[in-house]
Amino acid sequence: MIGEYLTGRRNEAGVSIEELSKRTRIRLYYLKALEKEEFHKIPGETYIKGHIQTYLKALDVDPSEGLRIYHDECNQGTKHTPVITKTSDFNPVKTAPAEPVKSYKYVFAAIILIACPLIYFLYSHKVERLHLKTNMINKAQTNIKGFIDNVNSANQDNTSKAVQPPVPQTTEDNSVQLTQGQPSVSPPPVTANTARHTLSLKASDLTWLSVKIDGTETKQMFLKPMETVEWVAGNNFILKLGNAGGVKIVFDGKEVEGSWQKGSVVTLELPPKPPPPETPAPE
Repeated sequence: MIGEYLTGRRNEAGVSIEELSKRTRIRLYYLKALEKEEFHKIPGETYIKGHIQTYLKALDVDPSEGLRIYHDECNQGTKHTPVITKTSDFNPVKTAPAEPVKSYKYVFAAIILIACPLIYFLYSHKVERLHLKTNMINKAQTNIKGFIDNVNSANQDNTSKAVQPPVPQTTEDNSVQLTQGQPSVSPPPVTANTARHTLSLKASDLTWLSVKIDGTETKQMFLKPMETVEWVAGNNFILKLGNAGGVKIVFDGKEVEGSWQKGSVVTLELPPKPPPPETPAPE
């Protein structure tokens, strides 16, 4: 009767026996024994009563009715005779079935058997890749060293084979003839074209510009705020700005002053051409 009572209450609550096992933390093995009234599988009457109370409380049912049914059933002796045991009844070896423990051992052993070859496989491949990478680095270093040695050897051969210009051997008579017949002529000094100009622009606003360098090379671009450009010319620049008020002009290290407004279109020649000479008025 108690088994039917417990099962009926659980079904009325719509709770599966597995869910009830999670709520009560009582092993499913013992819950099934309660519902089937197989009390010999439960270690002692104390545990039977405790499981009945926990079972019904988990379903929000007053356990007193269930305990009354259990006591009446025990007194009538219709289905079982409860046995009150001593501490030996609480021996976990007699109450806990061995199958679940063995199953956990088997699962653990299977995990180890699967994990060991996998770990070995991954580790061996990692070592192999590391070894291959080391060989490639060593081979590359050897090739580079050989290339450098070949270059150095070729340079030494070219240096040893270089022909030194012959030193003219002049006799005393020749030197006298040179001194008497021809004056010594020193080569003309070499002068470098040092006329170089620099032009630097720094934008404070979006600016379009076009610059012609030495009358040959033309560049056109947009300058964004805080962008800077710089050019070098041998003669001059012809600079055209689409927003002269939005750019700072520095020519040969000096800022070019101008009262230009933003959006002004200005064309400059730097350095500026000198003014033509004044023609004297006729007398």
